[in-house]
Amino acid sequence: MTLGFQVMGIGRIKTLKYLMCVVMAILLSSFCGKAQRVAVSTDVVQWATVSPNLGFEVALSQHHAFAFSASTCPVKVSDRLSVTHLSVLPEYRYWFRMPFYGHYTGANLIYSSYDIGGSRYVRTGNLIAACANYGYSFIIGRRWNIIPHAGLGIGVDVSDKTSFIPLVAKIGVNIQMVVK
Repeated sequence: MTLGFQVMGIGRIKTLKYLMCVVMAILLSSFCGKAQRVAVSTDVVQWATVSPNLGFEVALSQHHAFAFSASTCPVKVSDRLSVTHLSVLPEYRYWFRMPFYGHYTGANLIYSSYDIGGSRYVRTGNLIAACANYGYSFIIGRRWNIIPHAGLGIGVDVSDKTSFIPLVAKIGVNIQMVVK
């Protein structure tokens, strides 16, 4: 048996590129104020699961920030095992000291289009979830932070049949570069 790699459909990749362009346009249009700060981040836990991802965060005021991230898993491992997804995650963060420093709590929405399965069982669907989360930003350099974070929430699978998913867990470790 050989393991062949098959790239996820072009439609999902184009959707991800479109969403990233929209988010970048929104972030770039917010550079009018002198005090605004922007950070770019990636989640190393998702990279460990072969899910490339990219996130942006914009400080809105002294304690409030808006973050947006997107990830995808574009590789189908074999005919017997498939775990592909496209996820977007907008998030509101309340920083207790100041944005990008110390403790924060947040609320986010998750949308994920997924295809998980093996030779006998395949599950394809669209997940919408709401989560509350907590994180802490460790400053490791002039512009670099490491942010472990975790969250819990509830979700709904809005595929052919609407089914309730009682618990959604989200964990990760972001590496973040703050851009002034």
